[in-house]
Amino acid sequence: MIEKLGNIATYLNGYAFKPSDWSESGLPIIRIQDLTGTSAKPNYYEKTYDKKYEINEGDVLISWSASLGVYVWHGRKALLNQHIFKVIFDKIAVDKDFFVYQVEYILKKATALVHGATMQHLTRPVFNNLPFKLFPIERQQKIALTLNTISTLINDRQKQLQYLDGLIKSQFIEMFGDVGKYELKSLAEVTEVIAGGDKPKDISENLTEEYCYPVYANGVDNEGLQCYSKEYRVEKEAVTISARGTIGATFIRQPFFTPIVRLIAVVPNREVNVTYLKYAIDALGTSSTGSSQQQLTVPNIKKEMIAVPPLEKQKEFEQFIWQSDKSRLAGEKASKIKQNMVKYKVKCNIL
Repeated sequence: MIEKLGNIATYLNGYAFKPSDWSESGLPIIRIQDLTGTSAKPNYYEKTYDKKYEINEGDVLISWSASLGVYVWHGRKALLNQHIFKVIFDKIAVDKDFFVYQVEYILKKATALVHGATMQHLTRPVFNNLPFKLFPIERQQKIALTLNTISTLINDRQKQLQYLDGLIKSQFIEMFGDVGKYELKSLAEVTEVIAGGDKPKDISENLTEEYCYPVYANGVDNEGLQCYSKEYRVEKEAVTISARGTIGATFIRQPFFTPIVRLIAVVPNREVNVTYLKYAIDALGTSSTGSSQQQLTVPNIKKEMIAVPPLEKQKEFEQFIWQSDKSRLAGEKASKIKQNMVKYKVKCNIL
């Protein structure tokens, strides 16, 4: 049965706290940034308040302005700010977890309905009229239990991947952190730094298959096989660095690929192992390969200095990475499958 979201529960908007209401102690005020994890410092309120604005562990909250989302509050007693609904399940029988899973998907679809050039915003009438698929409570509970189990598995896999990332960084520091032991050289001395090229608008039609290579548009997405002039082809294993967007993101690429304008390819010479090179570049932090820059340039990258340990030492680190990657691959594959399962269950059983 399709029901209107406004008929499922009561949605209480938070109180319009003013800066003059804030204090250094008392109950925390829940703002949208406190839900999204972008708050630098919480605000507090220590005066008397209407108990209807009180939020406790397990309460369901929906942000309907600036950032659309549904959240379950896990924290101490707090007070609700405006632009966030507190969900009060007082109308019909609905499982809380089932409600959260479905509303999460509904709000993603509702993005197309929001208005405002700089702020996402759902009016109360639009929100109340969003469609909600309702099942008997027993079926809701069964669906929620299945999705909770899958979500737990996904979270466990993500924690494993985070642990692996930390382990790799620790291993790199342990093996190469004492840079005074090794000679420092610029990337210009031990690599060839190649800027990605734009695809000529009139050249693809005139090229044969021998000039068609995998094309990497950024650090994550592969644009597939495309035709570029041979001058853009990288014929050796290399590290690519994202020059825009997620600045400084690095990936190891196999031979015969074409980086385009948003990527810079760093091709190691015989002194540097490509795996070691990737993590040495990562260790540069917030310099010319860091997130503080608006855009990376080839000259800046060439000037960066890295330690150059003996190749045997670099290959020893590479062996460690290979072993870690086996665990990572298993974790990423399982996590992706579980995520697809969640989407499938939500689509088939809820929407």
